[in-house]
Amino acid sequence: MPPRPTYPSTPATRLTDPRPTPTPPPGISPRKVLLLGLDGLRPDHVPRAPHLQDLAREGMFAVSPLYCSPAGVTGSGSGWATVLSGVWPDRNNVRDGNLVSRRSARFPDLLTRLKQHDPRHSTAALTCWTAFHQEEWYGGPILSGALDLRIGYDCDTDDPDAADAELTELAAEILSAHSPDLLFVHFGSLDLAGHAGGASLPRYAHSLAAVDRAVGRLLDTVRARPTYDDEDWLILVTNDHGHQDIGEVHNGPSPAERGWCLIAHGTGITPGSSRPDVRTVDVAPTALHHLGVPLDPAWGLDGRPVQLPLPTDPFDTLLPALSPAYDPLLIPLGTCGGTTSTPPPGWSTDPESGWRFTTDPHWTAQARARGRETFVRARGVFAVADAALRHGQGDGAHGAPFDATLHSAPYDTTQLISLTVEFMAHYRQHADGHATVTATFDDGPEQPLLRFGPSHDTANHGTETVARPFRLHVDVPAGAREMRLHWRLTTTGSGWFAVDGVHVTSGRLPALTLTTDTAMPEPGTDILVTAHGNVPPGTTWHLFSDLDWKSVPLGPGRWRVEVPSDAPRTPSWLTAEARWPGGGTYAETVVAVPHPDLNAAKQWTATGESGNADGGGRTWPSEILAGTTPGTEGDAVLCGGQAIRLTGTGSALTLLAGSAFYPGGGPGAVLLADGTRHPFDLYIPAWDTDAPDSPHPVAASSPDGTLHLYRLTVPLPPKAQVTGLLLPDCSDRPATYAPSPYVFDVRLEAP
Repeated sequence: MPPRPTYPSTPATRLTDPRPTPTPPPGISPRKVLLLGLDGLRPDHVPRAPHLQDLAREGMFAVSPLYCSPAGVTGSGSGWATVLSGVWPDRNNVRDGNLVSRRSARFPDLLTRLKQHDPRHSTAALTCWTAFHQEEWYGGPILSGALDLRIGYDCDTDDPDAADAELTELAAEILSAHSPDLLFVHFGSLDLAGHAGGASLPRYAHSLAAVDRAVGRLLDTVRARPTYDDEDWLILVTNDHGHQDIGEVHNGPSPAERGWCLIAHGTGITPGSSRPDVRTVDVAPTALHHLGVPLDPAWGLDGRPVQLPLPTDPFDTLLPALSPAYDPLLIPLGTCGGTTSTPPPGWSTDPESGWRFTTDPHWTAQARARGRETFVRARGVFAVADAALRHGQGDGAHGAPFDATLHSAPYDTTQLISLTVEFMAHYRQHADGHATVTATFDDGPEQPLLRFGPSHDTANHGTETVARPFRLHVDVPAGAREMRLHWRLTTTGSGWFAVDGVHVTSGRLPALTLTTDTAMPEPGTDILVTAHGNVPPGTTWHLFSDLDWKSVPLGPGRWRVEVPSDAPRTPSWLTAEARWPGGGTYAETVVAVPHPDLNAAKQWTATGESGNADGGGRTWPSEILAGTTPGTEGDAVLCGGQAIRLTGTGSALTLLAGSAFYPGGGPGAVLLADGTRHPFDLYIPAWDTDAPDSPHPVAASSPDGTLHLYRLTVPLPPKAQVTGLLLPDCSDRPATYAPSPYVFDVRLEAP
């Protein structure tokens, strides 16, 4: 395993300081990457920037929408963490501007990954936002100390245009006199211009012109290198989010704020190409692939290199057949897509209009800020049965029964014993809604594979499943010639079922789960960790802890983990990595140390300092919830209809909740093993409330009194077997920022 990266802070360079002298070590490869990050760039403004437009015309220009709450806000923290790590916010644990709980050890930035692959690689980063190189305010830095050179300016406190100009000079000097393998240059002035009133105002246009000139200068500098003809340069230009036409903030669900793009120019990139399937998580693997770094499956990256051939996806074959849809932001770029009810060859729907084949911009435009935007793992065209829209009847057309099934083309099963079925699903639970995935062989009876519904023993645990991948193993009956798959949604209310990336492979592909003998160990104790799954002979194992807890191997796929006596009260993800010749996989789970006052049921008190609105700099008794069981990704920090899986026995469940920019709440429930639910109502005021008005007592407050945590205790039957916690939906709350409230801690009171 490579050494665990450290994240020391580097002081910001002020415009009044002497200009730094950049001296990165020489690179070791003729392959080079120049990654340009244009903070706050609107993709539809690229045609107004001549150098960017020329680069896009000569290379690839890909435009796709970002996520939005609750998957993550359209902000810089989640945006750059996703771009640089190659995994989505629910995996790197950066959903907004708060970087305190990010999983940087498990998912480091791509420059750090390059150094881990070979420390001789030369890396440099020039940035104009303090979160890249400092801990203060945001809980960073995003970039580790493994980099050979980190120089950071602060566009928030210095003149952003002048700071970007200084960065351009430094970058040009590096490209002229040095030879780094990977140079990342981040421009911040465009984002500050967007914050000054919106992307439709003259300041934004002025800033875009200045940044475009800087891009042109750096491209000219690369081409003027004496060694350019002997080098292989990949130029990548990307952004973290967009901006509204008029407004001073982003982070919301509008198409303007969700606008993301990637311009790629170099070896393996088709000139003049446009790709509807490229996503923000593809930037990191694209850069690493060009530099010759093998992408280890055990890394768990969500992205894929854009240089590789397009994966076979039956739905993407429908892209030319989509009926165009109007969107003033995306139509100029030809990326809006549209919709059709005609399935791919060999596929069918019942009834014909029950399932549609569409794209993210078109589907989400039908009813914005209702959760459709969180299907970020879909690429290009996907299939959806949307009972809420009823395909033309508008969001909320409820009452009439909805029953629609999508049937796959037949898969040849001759002489096969088993199959592996993989796909992405985005399911929205509503009232009595159900969804199923089944298989039939030779037109025989349906065999159930997966079930979604309102009960906690379903795949969605009674609530929404947000863009989750599934891998199902299917045994083939003796003599069966072909198999068909079926996705069905039934409801008398709202809800939807979206599917993408269907892939069927012969045999049982390796898959792992990870279990622990306790989800909430006491400090100074040990945990027994076991990996379960079908892995091939010759597998080598490694257990990785985000918090660097010591692990002792007990045998293949088994470990004893020592919990330090001073372990912090924040969850630690445990990741089992399995590698074998030609492949690998991983499994994750979460454990956390209980708060010392839990069993005594004492009052909790704040232990940290006050922070800004993004939550930077504050430390509570626990940063996020604990007690999740294997299979989750720790994605239930925010309310938004998520379900937290818990294991344990208790007489009451207590949670701590605090809000961000907006008040919020709603009904929730504690789920018990006997199938019953114990409901509760949670309401939390806004973070800046002078006189907190909540039905729940204040459990903790920041020193300045602006931030509060509230305690809610739900009584349970004696020795109740708890299996989960259903959080309030909060979908009717403003979506400019992550839904409020946040759930910071969940505890079972001892029986």
